[in-house]
Amino acid sequence: MQAETTQHGFRELVVTVRESLSGRQHDYTAGPLRRAILLLAIPMILEMVMESVFAICDIFFVARVGIDAVATVGLTESVLMLIYAVAIGLAMATTAMVSRRIGEKDEKAASVAGMQAIYLGLVLGLLIGIPGWLFAPRLLELMGAQASVVFALLPSWGLANAAATLVGQNLGARRPDRAERAVWLTGLYNMVFLGLVTVAFVAAAPWLVAVFTDDGRIAPVAEASLRIISYGYVFYAWGMVLTQAFNGAGDTTTPTWINLFCFWMLQIPLAWFLAGNAGLGPRGVFWAVAIAESVVAVTAAVIFRRGKWKAREV
Repeated sequence: MQAETTQHGFRELVVTVRESLSGRQHDYTAGPLRRAILLLAIPMILEMVMESVFAICDIFFVARVGIDAVATVGLTESVLMLIYAVAIGLAMATTAMVSRRIGEKDEKAASVAGMQAIYLGLVLGLLIGIPGWLFAPRLLELMGAQASVVFALLPSWGLANAAATLVGQNLGARRPDRAERAVWLTGLYNMVFLGLVTVAFVAAAPWLVAVFTDDGRIAPVAEASLRIISYGYVFYAWGMVLTQAFNGAGDTTTPTWINLFCFWMLQIPLAWFLAGNAGLGPRGVFWAVAIAESVVAVTAAVIFRRGKWKAREV
């Protein structure tokens, strides 16, 4: 009996995966939420996986040139995010508007004024959040460290983007409670995924670092960064989903204020203090990143539970 149930569940999963990749339209405002999340998330996760593979291959081959080249690539990517913020903001604003209109079954064109408001809020929020990652490499340079290792877990953003779409469509369909359940369920899935990643990264940190460098000066710093930042992944999982949920609802103001407080008023001063005054060196920078990202998640969860985003008009 148990074997039959397992086999049935596997068949349903296969069917869901096929449907998610077929390009067919689905009604995400009705039916089981778990299935809706999978239908939306699978293509997005695959897209992010491809991006992750590119990033890993890039840093792998650049590392063969030298650690200074790796640091240069990392800093360049951070600076380019200032430009990407404009394009990402437009894409996310479009997602919020289209999702809401689909949920409303409304074929009318989106309001230009509403689109601009969402767009400007998203860009501002992204620009505010970026400097935290810009200053961290600079602090490491001042401390004399010779490497900066950044591991991007892009597939998690696939789940977060799925939450944004579900929020927009279900708010448009006047189903705010379903939108809220979708966010908590997606956050749970993301937490489980990043929890497993945490276990893998903490346990296999020396092996993972050895793939990219065998420099005895660099490896200890890289291993420490991987482990310390991984400790906050469970919180990051919720932070990603909740932030995208606000954006999907058209509430771009809340993430902007959260980023302003957590990155500018907390992460940067804390990194400076822990790295310098507290004598933790590069590890202090990594701890500041982990703490700030965790505070983002907790703050977003508290505000999200208040539910004001449900009344947001787009």
